[in-house]
Amino acid sequence: MFLPTGSSVTFQGPDGRTSTLALHTVRLFREVLEALEGHAQATHAAQEARAAFEQPGEGETQGQGAA
Repeated sequence: MFLPTGSSVTFQGPDGRTSTLALHTVRLFREVLEALEGHAQATHAAQEARAAFEQPGEGETQGQGAA
């Protein structure tokens, strides 16, 4: 996405204070948040997969594996 130099956005909080950020900064923060969300989802899926893999199957007890 092309953002002209000097582009900015102004936010106003509930208390009436305003903050102005460069659009490049806003875009960067959004991309970082998306990356963190993707990482969190992948980590959660990996943990679920590991837990499912490590559960004993039918006829097996914890600590016994296939020989």
